[in-house]
Amino acid sequence: WVSPASGPITQEVDTTGTVQAAESIDLSFQSGGRIASVPVVVGQTVVQGELLASLDASTLQAQLESAKAALAMQQANLQTLQNGATPQAVAVSQTAVSNAETAVLQAAQDAYDKSDDAIHNRVDQFMNNGRTPNPTLAFSLTNSQTQSSIVSGRVAMETLLSQWQAMLGALPPDPSQVNISELSSTTQGNLQQVSAYLDTVAQGLTEVVPTSAYPAAAIQGYQASIATARANVSADSSAINAASAAYASARSQLALTQSGPTATALDAQEAQVQAAQATVDAAQANISNTVIVAPISGTITVNNAKVGQTAAA
Repeated sequence: WVSPASGPITQEVDTTGTVQAAESIDLSFQSGGRIASVPVVVGQTVVQGELLASLDASTLQAQLESAKAALAMQQANLQTLQNGATPQAVAVSQTAVSNAETAVLQAAQDAYDKSDDAIHNRVDQFMNNGRTPNPTLAFSLTNSQTQSSIVSGRVAMETLLSQWQAMLGALPPDPSQVNISELSSTTQGNLQQVSAYLDTVAQGLTEVVPTSAYPAAAIQGYQASIATARANVSADSSAINAASAAYASARSQLALTQSGPTATALDAQEAQVQAAQATVDAAQANISNTVIVAPISGTITVNNAKVGQTAAA
């Protein structure tokens, strides 16, 4: 017989079954691409953060390096703005102003030369005593008012050209000492007067009464000559306008360079830096999506990744 006693009761059962992990995680790439490495195998124990597989990221790495270079450039541009203009930048702007001043002077001189040619060489072909206070047309027009306007206008042109030449001759030899704005304005005004007079002359040549001394062929030659003069004066008007605009732009740029960047310019460049930084961040995120790491420690139970295969996102 056995004496009863209190204690734990143990029962052993011998059977078969499947062991199921307490926690199971399916992993996949967040982006597609060619699988470059799979350093683990089924049954291998891994720790949290260990690399399980990776895609070829060479193209993405190149994009990241390019983005970093762009960021560095934008940061350098911002630093340059913050530092203000360098002596070299100021010198470049000053040279641009000097060149623009010279261009206006050349345009003004050419405008006078073409106007002088238009009156003294082309109009005076058919004008008697053109440079005197009493010029006359070499032929008659059907419209006496036009004829009178051409004659009186020729006297005005002589005065204008004389004053114009004197004004150019009195300019300081140093272009930087010239009042460019005043010179441009005077030149444009003179060209307008010459152009208006040539228009009157051109009209008058359509009202000529041909004679044996001045046949139709001769009149046509004068018309062609005046047409050339009008074209030259028109071209010079455009040239002085363009030169004046370029001078104003150069002066504005010099002032901007010397005064340093505006708050708007700094804000705009800072925005460029931020945009470049965002591009770098995006490139780094794309690279991080090319790897799979163990989120927890555990054992690899399934591994379908093979080097060289193309993985879908």
